[in-house]
Amino acid sequence: MFLPSFAVTCRVLPYSAVIGSSRMLYLCKRLTIYEERGLETINLDHHRHFNRYQFNLICTIMRKINLIVIHCSATRSNQCFTYEMLKKCHEARFPGGIGYHYYITRDGQLWPGRPEEVVGAHARHYNAHSIGICYEGGLDEHGRSADTRTPAQKAAMFALLKSLKVDYPDAMILGHCELPGVHKACPCFLPSKEYADI
Repeated sequence: MFLPSFAVTCRVLPYSAVIGSSRMLYLCKRLTIYEERGLETINLDHHRHFNRYQFNLICTIMRKINLIVIHCSATRSNQCFTYEMLKKCHEARFPGGIGYHYYITRDGQLWPGRPEEVVGAHARHYNAHSIGICYEGGLDEHGRSADTRTPAQKAAMFALLKSLKVDYPDAMILGHCELPGVHKACPCFLPSKEYADI
């Protein structure tokens, strides 16, 4: 099986098809189109099929990050939503488990989600080239949208974003609500303004 030299950064791919480097480039460019159409099975060349998980692994090889998306868990500030609860919730929804790459609980602890090199499941149409960060909260005790970040969460998020910008200097930092076509309050503040100087 031939794999281009840059494939060394990827895990073992769960298929035996022969894919050259030019083909790999083509596959990566097609991810956004398939994601927008919401296809579960992808017909790449009229005789070979890949499911979404396998296709995401292919695109992992050349994943370019140009966006960092901030989310909230949309849970009340007087109720805990631990890392274990998030994991259980997402494992029931997504084949790859937690859809975010990082989760910050109210005590400021940073929890790992998906590895950065793996496509997330946090912002439809934008997953292919983004990192997803979620903080615990986003609703006040009455269930209304609110920026409920604790000082510890703000400090942890700032430090994380500074670190990510070192690795991805061209990536924009936006809230989920700031993405085109998204109509929700998440993450209940405007990261593009708060982190404009990072």
